[in-house]
Amino acid sequence: MAVYKTKVICVSEIAKGTFEVRLKRPKDFFFEAGQYIQLKIPKLKYADYKGNSRVFSLASSPNEKNFLSVAFRNTQSGYKKTLIEMDKGKKEVLIEGPYGFFTLPKKKDKNLVFIAGGIGITPFLSMIKLCHESKNGYKITLVYCNKDKESSAYLEELEKIAKENKNFSLICHFGRLNVDLIKKNLPNIKSDFCYIVGPPAMMDAAEQILLSVGVEKDNILKEGFVGY
Repeated sequence: MAVYKTKVICVSEIAKGTFEVRLKRPKDFFFEAGQYIQLKIPKLKYADYKGNSRVFSLASSPNEKNFLSVAFRNTQSGYKKTLIEMDKGKKEVLIEGPYGFFTLPKKKDKNLVFIAGGIGITPFLSMIKLCHESKNGYKITLVYCNKDKESSAYLEELEKIAKENKNFSLICHFGRLNVDLIKKNLPNIKSDFCYIVGPPAMMDAAEQILLSVGVEKDNILKEGFVGY
C-alpha cells in the first residue's frame, strides 16, 4: 500500500473531548467514502507505549480535494497529545492507505440504516456527505447515539444536511440504543440494509436489537472502533 507525506492544516475541538485534524490531501490520494487510513507521526512529542501510528476512518468526502479529515476522542495518549499540539503546516506526517470495504453498496435497491455510537460517526459522515453532494439516490437513515448533545461530533452539519436532503433522515439519541427506539422510528427496517459502527459492546448490542426486530444477519455490516 502506498505511503504519502503530508502536513497538518489545522486541529480543532469539534465536540466535548473530540478533536478533528485536517491534513493536506496528496494530489494522487484517492479513496471511497467509508474507508480508513493509518496516520504516522515520525517523532512523538510525548511517549506512547502503543507507538507512533494509529488507524482513523476518514470523515471527509472523496469530493473534498484539498484536505482529508479525521476525528477522535482525546484519550490523553502520547500519540493524541502530540497530534493535537502539532504546529500547523510545519511538520510532516505519513498516511498509508486507503484501507477497508466498509463502503456504500453497489446496488440501491434497499434503504440504508446507519447506526453510529459516538466517534463511530466518522465513516458515516463521509458517506452521507458524498451522497448529499452527488445526489446519487441512496436513501439513508442515521441513528446517532451519544451521551449528550455536547459530545455529538458533527451534529450541526448532519442536521443541516437532513433539512436540505429528502433522502437523508437523522435520529439523534442521547443514551443507549434500545429496541423501542428502532421499532418507533424504523417500522420497516426488516427490508433495510444496516451498518453499525462504534465500540465493540455497543455494536454487539445493536446487532442483537436488529436481529430481534427481524433484520437478517446478512443485511448487517459492522466495523468496530476498539479504542486507541
